Amino acid sequence: LDPKGRLYFCGRTDEIFKTRGKKVSAVEIERTAMAMDIVHLAKCISVPCKRKGYKPVLFVQTVVGVEKRRIEDLCSSIRKYLMGQLEKYKVPADVLVVDSIPKLSNQKINRRAIYDLWQSIDEQR
Repeated sequence: LDPKGRLYFCGRTDEIFKTRGKKVSAVEIERTAMAMDIVHLAKCISVPCKRKGYKPVLFVQTVVGVEKRRIEDLCSSIRKYLMGQLEKYKVPADVLVVDSIPKLSNQKINRRAIYDLWQSIDEQR
């Protein structure tokens, strides 16, 4: 809503989106990532992409005790695992390791905070 009370539709926040003309389930990507021993929690979002329409981006919270010295290596190993488990178009363009995935007071994942986090990361690039 804007200050005058007008409602604007700003896009979908579904768990299913299209990339390269094919449907992708964010839940499938999250479950596949969480099958890894090092992943405690995963949240996949779709972000606009000029070439693909939308692309998947995966936020990952690792289990306690995982060394975070080499974040790039950790992201790379998660992405490699996903490449072996999912069709190529479903593999997230970016895998981002975060200290914690934001949650609401009812312990559900705060989707708005995840999108805001992506926007701040994307602006820094």
